[in-house]
Amino acid sequence: LFTDLVLTHTSEQTIEIVAAEALGLNLPAYIEVRKGERITLDPGIDPMEIDAFTWSPKEGILNPDELIIEVSPTFRTVYTLVIELGECSWQQAVEVAVRLEETIEIGNIFSPNGDNQNDVLFIQGNPDSNIAIDDFSVYDRWGNQVFQNIQPRLNSTEDGWDGFFGNDLVTP
Repeated sequence: LFTDLVLTHTSEQTIEIVAAEALGLNLPAYIEVRKGERITLDPGIDPMEIDAFTWSPKEGILNPDELIIEVSPTFRTVYTLVIELGECSWQQAVEVAVRLEETIEIGNIFSPNGDNQNDVLFIQGNPDSNIAIDDFSVYDRWGNQVFQNIQPRLNSTEDGWDGFFGNDLVTP
């Protein structure tokens, strides 16, 4: 006579699973900034509720060891925050796109009278600019072209208009 003895052991254990939403991570997926602009990335959580965190990449982060960071990237960057809590980890990414805004200015008044003040109409802008001007042309009130410079240099009075058309000073 053979009998099998089967022992069954039942154990009860409570495991709490915390979802990322429960942490309250509140970072946007995408942000657009102007070049040189600083922005704050705040995940909206209490640092006392987590064990550890890491932001990456470190480039462009002005305070990489803090949970709430300030960034000033020079090119499109995806920042990732990794949160550690117990044996679990969460991560959320934020893409920060950088708009390269560069402006140029052209005076709206000039007086080509030889006094060395506002004698030349020229294109001005940031000296570190990467803007390339293809054509700088000036027309009179009847639509006649009185000046043209192909590929003038930014901030160069030598590449501007001195008020002459041919050998004659144009009168207003």
